[in-house]
Amino acid sequence: MTKEQILKVVKDETGVDLTDRDNVRSKHTPNLFARYAAIVLMHEEGHKPEDIASLFELHRTAIYYALISINSLLETNKQFKKMYLACIKRIAENESNNETNVYATAS
Repeated sequence: MTKEQILKVVKDETGVDLTDRDNVRSKHTPNLFARYAAIVLMHEEGHKPEDIASLFELHRTAIYYALISINSLLETNKQFKKMYLACIKRIAENESNNETNVYATAS
């Protein structure tokens, strides 16, 4: 999944538009959680921390810090966990629909 597709999923699930520079830099909790969710989803999809950092105009160490922080957030913060799992569910549904469409067109 591309970084842009992940940003769209995060926007759809959280209501936070991470293409808006003000939202990326915001320390407001929903914006921070949306950014962290996008970062971990991109990392799980195989995108390099340096590429993720350049997308958000952050230093790569900020991405490493986010990846470390996300583990404790998933364990301790129900709001973040719910947001993250909703994004995962949406991505799985999108991938399932894409596979179905590929099989349908191949027949």
